[in-house]
Amino acid sequence: MDTKANPSGVPLYGVRRCYVGLVVSDLTVTDHLGGKRFRLRCVCGAYVDADERNVLEDAVLSCGNHPPADGRTPGVYGRAHRNVRRERGNPGACACGRPGAEWAFNDDTPPDGFTVGGYPYSFDPAAYAPVCIRCHRRAARRPRGTEALF
Repeated sequence: MDTKANPSGVPLYGVRRCYVGLVVSDLTVTDHLGGKRFRLRCVCGAYVDADERNVLEDAVLSCGNHPPADGRTPGVYGRAHRNVRRERGNPGACACGRPGAEWAFNDDTPPDGFTVGGYPYSFDPAAYAPVCIRCHRRAARRPRGTEALF
């Protein structure tokens, strides 16, 4: 089992892990429901079910009955990526020569923030590079601060 961690201390995306006990703003992961689904308990006592990606990308921060107590805004990571696509369009060719399928944060730029999963993001569209899915997954698994792949 790979236990490499990113700046937030959460194991990297795509690695087998147990999130029970992980605190995400007002929510705490209480149960693994199978597959990539988890049950989270809010500070108000309500429960919400969410998939792994929404937990790690800060898409869910409370049960929805009240705003997050820490003042964070849900969905910032996704909003940053939508902004890049709106400003720069579809990604061009990846550095490896394959067609770019996604926009990936370029480590040469200081991030505006990190999600609970440790994913960096920026609201500057120039902070992203076009990458193929293969290179994006490989880059996401390397420790932050090591040589960039694109």
